[in-house]
Amino acid sequence: MNGGRGAGFSRFPWLTGDEGESHWQSPDPAFPSSRVGRRRPAVARNHLPSPNKVVLILSGNRSLSHSKMHHKNAMGMARDFSINPKLWERYVLNRRVRLRLRDVSTNETGFCIDKKSAQSALKEYKHEIDRLLYVLSAQKMRSVLVIFQGMDASGKDGAIRHVLTGLNPQHCKVTSFEEPSGEEIDHDYLWRIYRATPAKGQLGAFNRSHYEDLLVPRVRGLLSARGVTMRLRQICDMERIWVENGAVIRKFFFHISRKEQADRFLARLEDPTKHWKVKESDFVDRKLWSKFQSVYEEVLPLTSTPQAPWYVIPSDHKWYRDIAVAGIVLRTLQGIDPHFPKPPLDRKHLKI
Repeated sequence: MNGGRGAGFSRFPWLTGDEGESHWQSPDPAFPSSRVGRRRPAVARNHLPSPNKVVLILSGNRSLSHSKMHHKNAMGMARDFSINPKLWERYVLNRRVRLRLRDVSTNETGFCIDKKSAQSALKEYKHEIDRLLYVLSAQKMRSVLVIFQGMDASGKDGAIRHVLTGLNPQHCKVTSFEEPSGEEIDHDYLWRIYRATPAKGQLGAFNRSHYEDLLVPRVRGLLSARGVTMRLRQICDMERIWVENGAVIRKFFFHISRKEQADRFLARLEDPTKHWKVKESDFVDRKLWSKFQSVYEEVLPLTSTPQAPWYVIPSDHKWYRDIAVAGIVLRTLQGIDPHFPKPPLDRKHLKI
C-alpha cells in the first residue's frame, strides 16, 4: 500500500508531529490543541468557530483506508465516508523539523489502496463539499482559499479540474496566475493577488500564486537577500490579514519526482491536444530543478503558519493527489462548521 522512498509516516517527521500530534496549535483556549483521540468541543448552533479553530483528530500511524467516519453535515443528515477525511491532515507541514524534499516520498499511497477506491471516495467527498459550500454561501461569514504550488507539470490544473468539477460554480472562483500583464507590472506584485481573493461564501482556488513572485526571482538570482526577507514578511502579513477578516487558507505543494515530470513533459509533446501547455520556460526551469527544490525547502517552512498551513502532497499518482486535496478541503469546511442564517422574516406573519 505504501509506495516510494520509505513507506509509512514514521520516516517523514516533518509531515506530522511527535506521537501522531499535529504541529497545529490553536491560539484559542476554548479550542485546545488536538492529540490522538481528543474530541472536538461542542459548538452552539449559532456560534461559528474562528478560522483557526480547526481541530485535527488523528488516528495514529496505522493506515485507516477502510475506516469510516460518521459525520452529520450542515443539513443534519448523517454520512459515512469510505476513507476517513481526517487522515489527510497527516500531510500538514511540521515546521519544527527541517524539510528535505529529496527524502519525502513522491509516490506514497498510504491512505488509499488504489485508483478505483480513490475515485469512489472522491465522489463522496465532493458531494459533501458541495453541500457545505451551499451553506457557506448562504451564511456569507467565511471564505475558503486553496493555493496550489509545485514544479511544472505537478498537477495544479488537474487537481482543480478533478476536485472542483461538479461543484456549484456559483460558489467557486478559480484564478490562474501567469506572467503579469502591463497593468499588473505597474503595481506592486501583490496587487493582482488581492483582486483575486474569494468573497465571503466562496471557495477560491489559486493556480500558482503570490509565491511565484518569491520563488522564481529567488531561483534566478533576481531578488536580493533583503528583498527575499521583505517578501516573506509581506506574504505572511497578507495571509494573516485575510484570515483575520474571515478567510480560511490551505496551501498545497504538489511533490513530484524529476522522472515523473519528464514523463509528463513527453506525454504533452506526444499529445496534440496538450501542445498548448508546452512552454520553453518549462525546460529552462527543469535545468534548475535542484535550485527550485532548495528554495521550496526554505520558503515552505517559513510561510507555513497555524492560520495558513502548507501540505506536502505526494503527487506522482494523480488520483492520490486529487483525493488528498478533496479530503483536506472537506476537513476545512467541516472545521468552519457553517450554518444557515436565521430567516429575515417571521413566517407566522407571511400570507400567500
